[in-house]
Amino acid sequence: IEDEVTIYEKLKSGYDVDEDGEFRARVRVPTELTDGDEDEDVHRGTYYVYVTMKGSDDIKAVDEFTVIHAEITLDPEEGVVGTEVEITGIDFANREDITIEYDDVEEDIESGEDETGSDGGFECFILIPESTAGEHTITVTDAEESEAEATFTVEPEIAVSPDEGEADDMVEVTGTGFGGDVEVDITLNGTLNGVGGVTVDTDEYGSFAAHLEVPDVAEGSYDIEADDGANDAKVNFTVYIAIEASISPVTSQDSPGHVGMNITISGLSFEANSTITITYAT
Repeated sequence: IEDEVTIYEKLKSGYDVDEDGEFRARVRVPTELTDGDEDEDVHRGTYYVYVTMKGSDDIKAVDEFTVIHAEITLDPEEGVVGTEVEITGIDFANREDITIEYDDVEEDIESGEDETGSDGGFECFILIPESTAGEHTITVTDAEESEAEATFTVEPEIAVSPDEGEADDMVEVTGTGFGGDVEVDITLNGTLNGVGGVTVDTDEYGSFAAHLEVPDVAEGSYDIEADDGANDAKVNFTVYIAIEASISPVTSQDSPGHVGMNITISGLSFEANSTITITYAT
């Protein structure tokens, strides 16, 4: 009582009351309250409808009104490009086709329901398309123009093929979910602008592909890292050293060896201080 209503929207004015003190008005539920001291979006929940007399701000009558607002939830709410996301919707129009948009571009429904049920609900799955790092809007609309949106956050990711190699090998590094139209530094063992490092540009969707030369490092497991200054991702890469063995002198059918001949067997990149076995076989 005597509290001042500061956030509201005027729906209609100028209605005449009949001789019985009654009136009837048809109004549209607003999406935003803009006539008070502050603006506020209309959300799902309980609101109050007030009636005042012309020329007065005193409230003469009040009633509750419950807004049933279409809503969607995402699971998960963040991930890399290609993530399968479950979209669950409630309070849409009953038995209507739904359309799903990702940043205002319509996306295919991979599986699940493509229309609402008798209760206005649905469950379906989409795949996150190529897009830049950060927040993106998923919007669901039905044929009656009920609409709801939620935010999905894209994270960067890189892959390397093959995932192992030796010094001087060339490998392909691909990335998604980085900044759009930016430079990305790609390194192995922290090396850049030389053997083992390269700088490439992403496309407008934050994706790239590059070739990286494996530097001359010790055998072992290393991180290949891509960094655009604001986003980074890593992937594991194994460097190995090829084992080699040779025989001297070299024999052939034209210049064969003979029983009792001395030969020299040499090896490279075997385990240091280990015992080896040499087998002679036909």
